[in-house]
Amino acid sequence: QDEGLEVGSGSLVEDGVMIHKVESGTKIISPERIRWCGLTDKERPDWEQEVVDALRSPMSIAFVNELNAELSKINTFFLKTSAELAERLDALPPVEMSSHAEIQRITADVGRVSSKLREFSVVNFTGTVKILKKHDKNSGASLRSVYVRRVLEVQPFHVQLGQIVRRVVGIREEVDRLTPTLDDSFMRISSIRPGFNRDLNNDIMVDVTVKKEALCVVVRNSGKEILAIRDEGSLSAHLVKAVLESGESTADAAIRGVQDTAGELVHLERRLGEFKSATRTNTVYDAYLLVSTGVDPNWSNPCNITKLWLSPEQALVSVQDNSSLRVIRSVLES
Repeated sequence: QDEGLEVGSGSLVEDGVMIHKVESGTKIISPERIRWCGLTDKERPDWEQEVVDALRSPMSIAFVNELNAELSKINTFFLKTSAELAERLDALPPVEMSSHAEIQRITADVGRVSSKLREFSVVNFTGTVKILKKHDKNSGASLRSVYVRRVLEVQPFHVQLGQIVRRVVGIREEVDRLTPTLDDSFMRISSIRPGFNRDLNNDIMVDVTVKKEALCVVVRNSGKEILAIRDEGSLSAHLVKAVLESGESTADAAIRGVQDTAGELVHLERRLGEFKSATRTNTVYDAYLLVSTGVDPNWSNPCNITKLWLSPEQALVSVQDNSSLRVIRSVLES
């Protein structure tokens, strides 16, 4: 079906109102052919003519309609899944009345679901932008800018993601506040045993023979983005960690580790302190804040990791490693 009518030079007038000016040989693109599929707050939005003006071919109307229909499906899935997640959050028992094991199990489960939902939202948002970019390149239209601003950025799967992230982060912070890092009796005994020190800023006694590694908080865009990596075959993310080589300081290991593991050239901003590993009793991380200065052009991704630049809120949800989470929070609080 033809989406337009070829006309001579002049203006299209309907009920005495000019609705679209055209040049000779141009096909009229009718706004009434756009189906918004519930993506806007009303069937015929006031700014619809902006979309029409950005099109170059009547065939683009079919593209917009198909894109609108797909976004509607994305919203349906997101709203259904986020509602189920909200029900699970509402049903959580009070943190102060739950056992440590139960709390950790529940928060880990909720964190996995919210992380997948965040990834679903981000992938579909960026994918839509890429589709619009390709459409504009092939058709000569200038649709991407107005569609992203007027349609994509106000969709529930994009707007409501932050609400979910903030709620999950709040629960995790409450868990961390009420859950002791180490049993008090062990602290009292360890404090008087020889061979232990209290050099850590988290005040956990650690044997002097512990293994030290560098834990790296890499930021860019004035600290608005934090680098996390996801290992091949894994759904969870963590900060870059670097094992010290012979004679190497933790600061040098941090800079080298980020470049080798993630291909980022960095400069050292400051040392954050020492943090005991949450899972390995003989490991202590020397944590550093580093600022990315660019990508190493010779990096080949030998471990096949996925690099994720996340906002602080996204990092607190996507990163599942407890040691990484602790140092991220320390940066955000400083």
